[in-house]
Amino acid sequence: MEPANELELDVGSITPEETIEAIRCLRNGRAFGIDEIPAELLNAGGSTMVKKLTELYKRCWNGGEVPEDWRKGVMVMLPEKGNLADCESWRGITLLSVPGKTFCVILLRRLRDAIDIQLREE
Repeated sequence: MEPANELELDVGSITPEETIEAIRCLRNGRAFGIDEIPAELLNAGGSTMVKKLTELYKRCWNGGEVPEDWRKGVMVMLPEKGNLADCESWRGITLLSVPGKTFCVILLRRLRDAIDIQLREE
């Protein structure tokens, strides 16, 4: 199998439907990132939230830049079983921006669709 030279990626404008689907992936009750925007806010925001997020995502998509908070994470250490004085008894997680995650979901779906098409053609 030869490597693909080009990927037919959807570079069209981000749609409200894509934003809705990305928001549906969010789970309530989870920690949020540095911007302190919880998933509950996006889930409860209705059509106004979808409209505003879609506008923001379009600006990011067309401009090639995302807000700084989306590029930062908060590292948190969580205890696991065992002696908490032992470093091996802890694991780290990174808390990321919820709106940034939904934007990434949209990008991931577009990439996945393009890759699926490429693989079917081969």
